[in-house]
Amino acid sequence: MTTPDTPGLHGPGPDCDPVGAVEIGQRLAVRAQTVAMWHHRSQHGRLPVAMPAPRWTVSGNPAWSWTEVRAWAAATRRLPADPT
Repeated sequence: MTTPDTPGLHGPGPDCDPVGAVEIGQRLAVRAQTVAMWHHRSQHGRLPVAMPAPRWTVSGNPAWSWTEVRAWAAATRRLPADPT
């Protein structure tokens, strides 16, 4: 796992909860493909409030901080009533 903003730094900090599209989908009660669509639209400026940028890459796939995604989901009313 690498961070895009800190070359050579591996892994998240101890207080972080890294999540991929599958985990985000499970926590927000949507399909992983929906998460991928949000990410794509955010990269191209097609969402009113952009999804947070991935913080890491795991096995070639983007990984986000759940804390950042949860805040974004709450701000955009995508957060279900009882998220984990």
